[in-house]
Amino acid sequence: VLIDLKVVLTLYICESAVFTIRFWFLIGFEKLTPIITFSTLTSHFVVAITLVLVIHNIRSNIAARQNSGSASSLMLGFRHVLRGVCDGDFLLDRSSCYILDDAS
Repeated sequence: VLIDLKVVLTLYICESAVFTIRFWFLIGFEKLTPIITFSTLTSHFVVAITLVLVIHNIRSNIAARQNSGSASSLMLGFRHVLRGVCDGDFLLDRSSCYILDDAS
């Protein structure tokens, strides 16, 4: 799972800007109060921070699993590679580098 934080935040900022402008047009700029402005901007900021924290948590969990070195996760990965080589799903060279997808 590759999640690019720059793409997610850029899309969210664009979406929230469009949503905010449409919301303010709907209620009318003359009825716009400081509390509405503050609450709108704060809610978007809270959601953006939540996105950043969730993506950071996912990346941290992935990194921790990759760096854990536990025997069960290493064996599971080894079995997956061995099964792929034996089934002919992919081909490895002498240095165990992946060279060919669908070797058949």
